[in-house]
Amino acid sequence: MALYSSTQIPKPSDSTAFQSHCKILFEHVLNDPNVKENGTSGQSQHGVDVYGRRKNKSLDHWVGIQCKLTAKSKLKKNTVREEATEALKFQPPLKEYIIVTTAEDDATLDEEARLFTAEQAKLGRDFEVQVWGWKTVQTQICRHEQAFKAFHPDSLPHIDSLKKGQEVLREQAEQSLSQGAEILQEVRSVKLSISASAFGQQTTIDVSTFNTVLDKQIDEYRDLLTEGKSKTSLELLESLWGTLPDDAPSRIRYRIKGNMAGCYLRLAQRELAGNILLEAYNYAPTEPKAAGQKVLALVLLDKPKEAYEFGLAHLENAEDKSILVGNLILACKLLPDIEKPFELIPAELENDPNVLIAKIDYLRSRDDDAWTKIAISAGNLHPNDDWLVRFSAEGELHEIFLLMDATQRPPLSAEMRFKLIT
Repeated sequence: MALYSSTQIPKPSDSTAFQSHCKILFEHVLNDPNVKENGTSGQSQHGVDVYGRRKNKSLDHWVGIQCKLTAKSKLKKNTVREEATEALKFQPPLKEYIIVTTAEDDATLDEEARLFTAEQAKLGRDFEVQVWGWKTVQTQICRHEQAFKAFHPDSLPHIDSLKKGQEVLREQAEQSLSQGAEILQEVRSVKLSISASAFGQQTTIDVSTFNTVLDKQIDEYRDLLTEGKSKTSLELLESLWGTLPDDAPSRIRYRIKGNMAGCYLRLAQRELAGNILLEAYNYAPTEPKAAGQKVLALVLLDKPKEAYEFGLAHLENAEDKSILVGNLILACKLLPDIEKPFELIPAELENDPNVLIAKIDYLRSRDDDAWTKIAISAGNLHPNDDWLVRFSAEGELHEIFLLMDATQRPPLSAEMRFKLIT
């Protein structure tokens, strides 16, 4: 599975849930545990759904948040001015007003927010307006664990058990570290002994044995990451990195750094994951997956154009095209000028899991309902891939909700009920 999959946050489909999740997000953004939802349905809210204070600035620095869940990709320009004007009536007066939306980030809306802010400043009001499109919202969500869990609970299935069993896991980690150190020490002792002998050919055997032990350790720590134990895996990988001899092969260094990046990505530390992936690539640029991982690294570092150009240049000669093509499509998601990214997909990779995940993710980012049929088909084609099975279920639900009238909510057919239950 491509690493980036774990950080994709699906847009909410329920306005009430969206608002309650935003409350959790802004408790952390504002560092204010007393953030509240504003009133109840039917009461005058003056354009404010959630409010709190930035106490680090001043006790009267009130912040209002408007939660705009929309099926459309863009908000109308006049929405910013209308909602901000209404928010001026909120009491006590707001110092900040943030429109949080599931629509795309839009430079036109940002400009309108800046203009309105400037107009209020000329009138003597300290009133700043911002618009957070979905890309900005996702960035903020990924900075705060509790918000990440609220918006995307399925992405961290083991987080609660990790916390409850922290001491047990730490004990397991210490035992694994101790065992790993003993194995490494034993192998090094064998290496020194054989190197001192007159039989030069045996040195090759020793190096092979040494690398086999390291590969086994890395595999075990990678399995912990796959099981959701990211912090434990990271501790073990960092310890292993610290015990590597100076002559450790570049391939081993590449594997350790690559898995460390995976841990950081699971922990929603995108920039750190990107930098470590670049380190991994530099150790072993000819490894089959290295080019694809460098594309991902550049995307994580907000360099999609560089990622696209690099991936395109290496596509023809890549030994493992699956990861590379999947991450190329990820880069295209951030490059609106590239209109037909799926033309990059070779015929033999049309049904590859990594590529299917990338296609579904791309179409969802464009609010293209074609993703549902691809997701449902992909889940049937790859029943053992957790992400594709999940996307398939989401596709089934999406198709059901599309068929339901939002106001009348007609009864579900028997077929729909079966899909919903199963």
